[in-house]
Amino acid sequence: MFVILHMTEGIVGFCFPLSCQEDVERLENTIHMSPIVKSQYIRYLASKKAPNEPVSKCFKLFFSHWSVYNFCLHSDHHRGATDCKKQCMKEYTIFTECMMEAWKSHRLSEANLFSELQIALTAAYETSNQSDYKRRKRSELIQMMLRQKQTKLTK
Repeated sequence: MFVILHMTEGIVGFCFPLSCQEDVERLENTIHMSPIVKSQYIRYLASKKAPNEPVSKCFKLFFSHWSVYNFCLHSDHHRGATDCKKQCMKEYTIFTECMMEAWKSHRLSEANLFSELQIALTAAYETSNQSDYKRRKRSELIQMMLRQKQTKLTK
């Protein structure tokens, strides 16, 4: 008797959502080196997005806010900001060609994809800023409590 094993979903060596920029870079490099991994990634994308679901709504299934924090949609060189260190998403196959291929049956245009990616990036930036704000507030609260405790101990 033979047992056939199927990979249910995902890509060997990658845990989604990707948690850091290094994982994004590693996935991009891996799909360029391996057509098998590229097709696995495209199938994974296709399996996670419903036909009527906006890309921006399912984006966090693939990428955490930290993994795309240093990305922008458009190259800043065209806008004159040469000192910007953000990577341009349009230059990455995982954000362009693979997503277009995965969702071609959803009638997704390139313009619509880029619009949805901008919405997803804005949401990721906001999530990151909120977590920074909450972390600062927690730190301030802890410092205040420690000062109060120190004051009580010195009396």
